Amino acid sequence: MKMEHLFLSALLCCTLYSSHATVPIVAKITPEVARVREIYSSPKTMGFRILKREDRSFLVGGREKLMVINHNDPENPQIITETFQTCRTDAFFQCQQQSRFVAEELPQLISLSCHCDISGKRDCFNFIRIAESKNSGLLVCGTNALNPRCYICNVTRDADGISCPGPTEKPCMYTRTQGHGTLDGSGIAPKHWELNATSLYADGMLFLGVSKTSDKSRTSISRVSIPEDSVGWSDSASLSSLDTTSYFFRSVNEADFVGKPLIVNDRTYFFYREVAVEHINQGSMIYSRVARVCKNDAGLVGYWSSFQKARLECSIPGSHSGLDPTHFNEIQDIFVKRKGDDYHIYAIFTGLKNGPQESAVCMYKLSTINDVFDNGRFRGPESPNSIWLPKSNSDVPSPRPGLNCSNPSRRKSFFEQFPLMNQAITNFNIYDSLPGQVHRPILTASQLRFSAIVIDFTTDMDIFYIATATGSILKAYQDGTEFKAFEIFVTDDKRPLVGLELSGAGSDRHLLAISDNKIFNVPLQNCATDCRQVCEEYLRGYCHWEGNCCKKNGETSCASNPSDVHVSISPSETITACENDHVLLYCHAQVSPLCFPGEVNLEWTRDGNAPIDNMGHLITRDLLFNTLTDKLSLITVHTVIAKSSTNFTCRATMDVSGRNQTAVATTPIAIRNCITKGSLQERYRLHKHLEVENIKSKNCEPEVFACARCPQRNFWYTEL
Repeated sequence: MKMEHLFLSALLCCTLYSSHATVPIVAKITPEVARVREIYSSPKTMGFRILKREDRSFLVGGREKLMVINHNDPENPQIITETFQTCRTDAFFQCQQQSRFVAEELPQLISLSCHCDISGKRDCFNFIRIAESKNSGLLVCGTNALNPRCYICNVTRDADGISCPGPTEKPCMYTRTQGHGTLDGSGIAPKHWELNATSLYADGMLFLGVSKTSDKSRTSISRVSIPEDSVGWSDSASLSSLDTTSYFFRSVNEADFVGKPLIVNDRTYFFYREVAVEHINQGSMIYSRVARVCKNDAGLVGYWSSFQKARLECSIPGSHSGLDPTHFNEIQDIFVKRKGDDYHIYAIFTGLKNGPQESAVCMYKLSTINDVFDNGRFRGPESPNSIWLPKSNSDVPSPRPGLNCSNPSRRKSFFEQFPLMNQAITNFNIYDSLPGQVHRPILTASQLRFSAIVIDFTTDMDIFYIATATGSILKAYQDGTEFKAFEIFVTDDKRPLVGLELSGAGSDRHLLAISDNKIFNVPLQNCATDCRQVCEEYLRGYCHWEGNCCKKNGETSCASNPSDVHVSISPSETITACENDHVLLYCHAQVSPLCFPGEVNLEWTRDGNAPIDNMGHLITRDLLFNTLTDKLSLITVHTVIAKSSTNFTCRATMDVSGRNQTAVATTPIAIRNCITKGSLQERYRLHKHLEVENIKSKNCEPEVFACARCPQRNFWYTEL
């Protein structure tokens, strides 16, 4: 049972703000009510990241695993796991000896060096961080104990999705003759598993945003040429490349990349956050960026001749009364939607990591981004210690850097020194056309930190799904001039969600949510409810209320088997206990907080329908939490009264719109003849009780445990 969700339906601590009004979250939906299912979990496979999306599948990288999630059947996705083991080379053993802690700072932690055994230190494993289709194969790259390694695996595609078998023999051998060629992945995959990376393969070229060190001291945007017809690789393979690492003043400075590169016509775009070099003399600031390069840039001595970058502005303007503007500086994820000849880039932002937990959604038009790059003023320092100032248009060389990919600038000194645009990219709010609102965020949230975003563009509306760093998902949509939001709790340990993926189509839409080591399935179109408000508000976009029942959009019949009452027992598996133990059973009965004005009722029984009230002092019952739609009951069972196995059942009932709904959960308790510390203490307590009685009756000697031979008396415990 998910204990941390017990009080959520009563608390509305988080607030959303639309572009011009404050809107509280309408309801908090627990995993049980939202019908969240955990479909994959592996304690030893962790560090999950979504790496690539295809029509019916997506790829997730983790520790020594590539997971292919085929969601042709969104209700029951097929998950294929392929193993890419860490190469036990010199680099692996060096990693075992290294420490990520500085002796002067943390001398007591020197012993916690990177050991790749049961201690579970992550650095020395192979975390898969790149997965890109290449002709009929798949390029897979991992951190490989701080020594990145890439592989080619042969891909099988069918109606159910794709599969990509990992190397089964000699996974660390480098050969051109076998199907699994390998390559030194330095500069392609990150060295450290925590570093963000982005990649996209197109036309024989791999576009990358990655750090070339085990920290973020040398992050770069690069392009590596990989021939389409290459089958195997070796470390000596000749790979031509362009990058930004030796640009003046770090053109990409300690960056964290988000989303995937976007290729449109002859341009490639990257999205990331970085330490703002233009403020280097005024303290450290994090800014969000969009960078643009020519896809087929010929380069100059191995470096881009078309690299440009600009700040992405996402903020709430200040007021005339003196209220300071609120800036959301750290981009976390993007979602791209084509709109005619243009593209809309939806991005989520957060404030400072150690500051107020505030987040926002802003949208940018690609046409606006291109206009700034093509016509805006450049900005940079005249010398390393100078203030960054805009460059006069008269000083811009001709041809203008980045303007024409077929006629590039050859002034290396200029685009090295002035890669930044002076003008920031302003967001555009297409959901609010009121004067003064068009450049505000679409919505913002307090007390929440956004981590991932997808948007379902249904026939009737745009529905935002936004993951958070506390394991929940916001469903938000525009209702009139305002936004409504519902918070769906997914993880049972409040671990951050790191990725979201929409699956299915038509009347069978689902959301797949990824945490550090688990994958969850959240149904979006389960219209089986008798609660009108659930149907019309929480399920809006997929269901509608008609004829006193809830129906899927586009269908005329009522949804079958409505289920609004949810009950769970913890522990849910069979409990094995010793004699004289105490067993605690929790029953949690829930109904959506949108289901009212009824009240859920809760009842305990054992071995079928036998009431527990006739068990006297052998069982106690407490109601720990009690609202109309959320009840938590605890019973304490003394196992001495149980048989070899006793089933305890919790039954929840509620009248929903005139219909009686019931949900049942059962847990067996199996009794064994064993002794635990608790049961031994209980036996001693019982012995002392019997000893007093025996002394009174003078019928037997008061020796320890000897009283079991006494004649049966009117004691509730007569045999040990």
